[in-house]
This record gives sequence, C-alpha cells and structure tokens, in this order.
Amino acid sequence: MPHHITQRGNRRQPTFFCDDDYAAYLELMGQWCKQRGVEVWAYCLMPNHVHLIAVPESEDTWVSLDFETATGSRDSACALGIAVIENGRVVSSSSWLIKPPGNDYSSWNIRVHGIRPEDTRSSPDYADLYPSICDLLEGRFVLAHWASFDMSVLRSVHASYGIPLPNLRYACSCAMARRAFPALPNHKLPTVCDHCGIVLEHHHDAAEDAVACAEVALHCRRTTGTRSLHEAVRLLVDGPRRL
Repeated sequence: MPHHITQRGNRRQPTFFCDDDYAAYLELMGQWCKQRGVEVWAYCLMPNHVHLIAVPESEDTWVSLDFETATGSRDSACALGIAVIENGRVVSSSSWLIKPPGNDYSSWNIRVHGIRPEDTRSSPDYADLYPSICDLLEGRFVLAHWASFDMSVLRSVHASYGIPLPNLRYACSCAMARRAFPALPNHKLPTVCDHCGIVLEHHHDAAEDAVACAEVALHCRRTTGTRSLHEAVRLLVDGPRRL
C-alpha cells in the first residue's frame, strides 16, 4: 500500500540550505530505503519540508499473471490468469476468457492454448473486463514468466482500448530462474516447474500458468534464502521495474 509521508523542520524552519543538502538527503534516503525494503515512488524536496510516496515491503504481497493471445498481435488477449501471493504462499487464483478484436484467431495460437472463437464469442472484451480486475493490478507488484511478453500484451490492450496503464511494478520469474538455476537446459515454464517439483498439468491454461509462475518465484526465494519475494527480486533481477 503506498503511503504519503511528510517531514518538516521544527517550527517550519529550513532544513535544506544548499544543493549539497538535497543531494545528501537523497543519498541517505536511498541507502536506508534499500536496506529496509521500501520503494519510493515519488518525492518532492522543499526548503523546509519533504513529501514522499513510499511503499513498504512488510506485507509480501504480489500478483502473478499470464496472458494468452488469439493471434500474433499483442492486443489480441483471449485469456488472462491471475494468482495472488501473500506472505510466501499462493492464496487465490482466477481466470477470464476475453473476446479479442473481431473474435479472430490464428490456427497456430489455437494449437498452443486450445481456445477457439466459439469459446469467447460471448465473453467481454478487455475494456469491459478491466473494471473488474483493475484492483488486482493497480498499485501492485506483479510477476510474469517471460514478462516482456505479458507486459507487452498489457501495454497493447490498454493502448488499443485507450485505457490508462495501471501503476504497477513487475519482475520476470523466468529471469529469476535463470539466476537461481543456471544449470537448467532452458528456463521455459514447464522445465523450471519440473526442476522445482511444481505441478503444471495444463501449460497455456492462463490460471495454471499464473499459479506456476508464482510458485517458481517462491521457489527462487527459498533457494536463495531470502526473507521475502521483494528481497529475492532485488537479489536476482535488480527489480522490480516500472511498467
């Protein structure tokens, strides 16, 4: 949860007297926030006070997601799976079918995930679905396996429908696995799940892939001996990143 923090000089007296004072404050704030697991999303330094938007990591809550697409176009999302991680375990998962633009599908994509036009003919398009899922994305820390793909789908569907992007930070569980398990022949989701003993019965089922992504990230955390997913993400991939 983001917090608005203010600090003010005693009796509103000045606290910064030159550019070096501002620089020293930012350096100290960066050092201690990194040590204590706090992200600063925005700040404003005034001569006698400061404003910070800060997000503590005391609650290790993440969301993992997986998109499936109907064609090679990144704005053709036809399924979305989301799993919620709280304090070291997956506590819930959900999935939605999405009607892609024109309800058009390529035969290649159908072979990959098995979703067909008749499955999404009566499903909401992304614009209609988004109000019911925005709370799962806005202000969240998000994981995806091969996140460059899923984040590009998210950007594309938002651009296609003119919806502002959610304010989120994300990390890639595939990149985490590369660092945590470098000896694997590849780091595709089924390969990593097999190595970690994670059950993945239906690859490309959006909900199952989202849960598997979450479990991979949690396994990386346990392998590295870190105290939280936030700490594991910082250690393995120097993240999370802004969308």
